[in-house]
Amino acid sequence: MKDIKRLDYELMQVLIAIDEHRNCQNAAHALRISNSAMSRYLKQLREIFDDTLYIRRASGFIPTHKASQLLPMIRCRIPDDHISQRRYPWFVARDIMYHAIEQFIQQAQGGQST
Repeated sequence: MKDIKRLDYELMQVLIAIDEHRNCQNAAHALRISNSAMSRYLKQLREIFDDTLYIRRASGFIPTHKASQLLPMIRCRIPDDHISQRRYPWFVARDIMYHAIEQFIQQAQGGQST
């Protein structure tokens, strides 16, 4: 993993949305962001985790082994109503998720302090 501290609430939402929709365009629509923004976020996620995370197939995006391991850890830290509806502005979401993100980072780094 490269620079896990770059992971934020929005990027976690993107990862979950792609997994739910298995399609970047539909995930972008659900999160109310542009397709180009979705592509940039996916690129950032791939850089952070040093993995492609999803493989494009005719049936849609298929998660890699690493993505399959990460998703349960991320899902349990984001309330369901935040994933597709984005009910809070980013700064409120940041405050809500700050502690959970820190825990995720520690867990992803094998319990080392950040």
